[in-house]
Parts: sequence; structure tokens; C-alpha cells
Amino acid sequence: MSSVVTQNRNRMVGQKWSETRLTIFDQLATRSLFAFSSRGGPRCWRPSPAQDKETTLAEPTVSMIMAESGVYSKNRLVRRPMARHSSWAIVDSLPSCRGTKPAMTTELAIIGLGTVLPDFAVGQSEAGEWVCSYLDYPSQTRRFADRVFRLSSVKTRYSVLPDFSSPLESVLYRGGLPALEDRMKVFRAEAPRLAQRACTEALSHANLSPNDVTHLIVITSTGFFTPGPDADLVDRLGLLPSVERTVVSMGGCSGAFTGFRIARRIVGDVPSAKVLMACVELSTIHLDNEPDHDKIVAYSIFGDACSAALFTGAVDPDDAIATIGDNETRLEYEGRDLLKWDLRSTGFSISLSDGLAPFFKERVADFVAPLVAKATGGSEDPRDVRSWVVHPGGPAILRGIEQELDLKPESLVSSWEVLRNGGNLSSASVLFVLQRERMRGRIGDRGLLLGFGPGLTMEAAVFSLGGRAFSQL
Repeated sequence: MSSVVTQNRNRMVGQKWSETRLTIFDQLATRSLFAFSSRGGPRCWRPSPAQDKETTLAEPTVSMIMAESGVYSKNRLVRRPMARHSSWAIVDSLPSCRGTKPAMTTELAIIGLGTVLPDFAVGQSEAGEWVCSYLDYPSQTRRFADRVFRLSSVKTRYSVLPDFSSPLESVLYRGGLPALEDRMKVFRAEAPRLAQRACTEALSHANLSPNDVTHLIVITSTGFFTPGPDADLVDRLGLLPSVERTVVSMGGCSGAFTGFRIARRIVGDVPSAKVLMACVELSTIHLDNEPDHDKIVAYSIFGDACSAALFTGAVDPDDAIATIGDNETRLEYEGRDLLKWDLRSTGFSISLSDGLAPFFKERVADFVAPLVAKATGGSEDPRDVRSWVVHPGGPAILRGIEQELDLKPESLVSSWEVLRNGGNLSSASVLFVLQRERMRGRIGDRGLLLGFGPGLTMEAAVFSLGGRAFSQL
């Protein structure tokens, strides 16, 4: 086998891919065709039935071919009638193949979960009065704000700041509006602290030590600093310095779904991996005094929080909180102005349009349709989905989903509870809802995770509830 590879590599001398290095292991997975070509680098090629004659050059089968392009996959080495400048084909489904969607069959098990709210709670009526007073809204805007806060379905929210519940102890909102630098100082101090608490809870729940963690993912849309919260968490948690770190910024409320996909790819590539993800959001540090109706809506529902999850590959259902399977994502770019974060000299300026809920409602049924049958075992009726974990983006969002999918009154109970007792927690929300759904659901129940974020991005994934209970903590 080595002589065949050597001969073929020699043929590539003088081509752009002459330095391609091949490392061969064993195991088979055959899906689509990927070619190394001297013209334009990697490309996708699908032969016609007449051309589909395959000669296996190596037995036992080859499972991984790694090239300098950084793309690798489990496959077997084959030779096909291809363009004269192409030397080897890798059989698999790869993201670089235009017009194809890579098959992702690896299940992602959640074996530990941690959810933490900050120490400072503020009632909704109290928060509304503070916002109107501090931001000095004119009387007409005050009346609008009062109505929005009353109809928000939020009872209590939490902040890393004492400013809203104890104005005399204010840390950030003292006098005029704070500068961006002041807001980032708060984020720099408080975000890693909150994330540490949630991650410690998730590790404890999973019965793992910090040394067991191989990968760390941090999701946030409410602050920046470098070295970032990922580096701080390595130090605070005592993770190994060799842990592989990824930070996802500005994913908004759908950020956790990006984390799910990253973790799923990691455990698919490294089955023994233990992936720790933290979603930390400090939305309350970004208030400004623009009397904009979209901003007032945002100020009425967003709160601070952190959620964390410990992922691994497929495990016995009794050992998992939940298992995440097939997923869908869709960018509805015409809705890009409905949900925005703009970076300004005074901070992050959020805009949450009242057109968001009807926009999402019009599209949700079509979007979830491909996954409903997988979550129900064959039924195409959303009412047959046993468990729903929906991002609590606001009362209009949740009511719109209930109406459009004709869901039972109790279907979104967990989402309503999170909204009522914490507000919209941005990327941290979905794990808070999943935690409640696990406590009220039954082992083996299959359901759908559903969320949205800037873009406008729609996200969904099939999941099943496992046997790992929170009473084990």
C-alpha cells in the first residue's frame, strides 16, 4: 500500500498540490466524492452512473486522509476516471462541496448542566420605574414604557449590577450614561465569575473533574476583552492548559445552537472528547437613553445569566440529561433589521422590532416541518411532539408559535416559566428551558429545540430526554 501512495505522490510533482501529505488509517465510510485538484485546489466531483467505476487501491479500508488543506474525513482511498490533473479522491460528504450538505449523524449527549442567575433580583414594575427615571424619558415615552413592561409577562429579572434594586449602591449607572470602557470593565469582572459558577455546577452534575475537559466553548454577545473569558475560565476552573478553546461572539439569542454544532463536530471527530460550553450574557450593562420603542421593548425583557453544559458522544440514555440529534438552520436575511446589536462609543445598542414576532410566526411551521417527523417518529403534526424547548424571546414570540403550530396549552410551559422568572437570557436561555423541561418531562420523550437570533437566523434541533436527573446533584 505504501508503494502505491508513494508512486501517486510522485506524479504530483510540479503541481500546486505537490506538497500534499497523506496519512492513512483504517475504517470505512463512503458518501460523496472529494478530489484534490491542481486547478483551484479541493473540489467536489460526482460521476455519472456510467463513470462510477471504483477501484479500491488499499485494503483493509482507509478511514482518514489528511492533507495540508486542513480538511480531513473518514473514508476509503479510491481511484476514479477524473480530470488528468487530479490524483486522489476522498469519498465523503464535506462542507467544501458546493450544493451539498454534510451528513452529521453523531449524537451529542448532555451529561452535565449548570444554570446560574446573578445575585441582584429586580421586580418588573421596579425595573420599569428605574428605566423611565434614569433615562429621563418624556411623558409620552413613559406611558409607552409602562405599558410594555406591564405586558412583558416578566415577573423578575436578575443583573450582575446592584444599580436597579439598590440605586445608592450603583456600580455602573451613576450620573450620566457610562462609556463603553466602563461597561466592558464590568463585563471583564463579572462574566468570568458568573461562568465559573455555571461551569462548576455542570462539572459536578456530570461527576467529572476539570482535568477531564478536553474542549471549551464560550458563547457571548454582550462583551469583549482579550485574553478573553475562555482564558479566564481555564484559570478559574483549573482546566488543563492544553484544553482546546473556541469563543463564539455576537451570535445573539441563537448562540447556543452554534455551540451545539461545534460540540457535535468535536465529539464526532474525537469520540472520547469532553466538551464544556458556557453561554454567558450580561445584557443589563447596555442601557442607553434613546427613547426608541424597539429599545424599550428590549429593556423590558432582557436579563443577565449564564448556562453551561458538558457534552460527550453517545452514551447510555440513562446517563444523559438529553441527547441532541438532527438540526436545521436557516438565514432569513430579509429580517436582518428586526433584531440587531450595534456597537457604539457608549456601548452595545440593541434593537428588538415589534415586527420580529409576526415575521417569525409566518415562517416557523415551514421551518420546523423537516424535523417534526423525526421528533414524533413519523407524524407531521407539531402537536404530537412530546417536548418543546423554545427560546423565550418574548410573549409575542411564544404566543405566535403556539398559534401557528396549534400547540397544546401546556406545550411551552417551560419557556413561559423562564421568561417569567428571569426574562430573555439571550444565548443562555435555551439551556434554562431544557433544564425545566427535563424536570417535568419523561425519560425517552423526544422533542424539538427551537430558537432564533440576529440575521435573522432560525435554529432547531431534535432531542430526546435522558435519565440523568437534577436530583442527583
